[in-house]
Amino acid sequence: MRQVVGAGMVVLVLLGVAWVAAPPVASGLVGSAAAAAGLNTATTHVQVQADPPLALLWGHADVVRVESSADSVRGVRIERLDLALRNVSLLARSAQFVQGSLVGVTVSSGTGSVRLTEIAVNGTPGSAGMTAGLAAGDVAQALADALGGSGGATVTDVRTVAPNGIRALLDGRAVSFTLAIAADGSLVASNPDESAPPLVLWRPSAALPLRLAGVQAAGTEVVVSGTIDAAALLSLAGG
Repeated sequence: MRQVVGAGMVVLVLLGVAWVAAPPVASGLVGSAAAAAGLNTATTHVQVQADPPLALLWGHADVVRVESSADSVRGVRIERLDLALRNVSLLARSAQFVQGSLVGVTVSSGTGSVRLTEIAVNGTPGSAGMTAGLAAGDVAQALADALGGSGGATVTDVRTVAPNGIRALLDGRAVSFTLAIAADGSLVASNPDESAPPLVLWRPSAALPLRLAGVQAAGTEVVVSGTIDAAALLSLAGG
């Protein structure tokens, strides 16, 4: 009888240890995956939640939250990343849902760089819905880069014009542009008064796996919408 009680106590102790230890161990595993994706482990924090915590022992987590700051992933600079993955299989490195944001994202535009004020993410990790904003000043820089950088026109006083336009001063001359998403997924600006080809403001690359589908002028920002492969961004299965 004492042996049975003793064995039972050992099992309870082991379960108690597993209950306490499972979340930090799981966080370490996810942190390793985040590091493999290119996130800086020194500025990345991972939280893993499961109810009950013992579910982590067979590889299931209810929520995995990844937070990172002042980071660079595959050449993309990100001031702050905050993504929550839900219904996560830790062993398969997959999730059913992702929600969160990437703030202050600077990406190559093909002719220079473009800064996105914030990318909001919501949906299935492999093809989550996203919206991203470009401030007027950043649109002006992208327009100047597309016009030839230092050898092109001086772009000032960029203002948004609903539903999908901008107006700017080019060397002091007022010019209006219509924004659109080209067939190859680029954000382009066309001057309806000229027959010149559209100017490419931003052509997304594999470094930040976005697929643009729409653009509109909203307040003081240009807002693009589409999908993002958050699974590829975080090196999850299904990316």
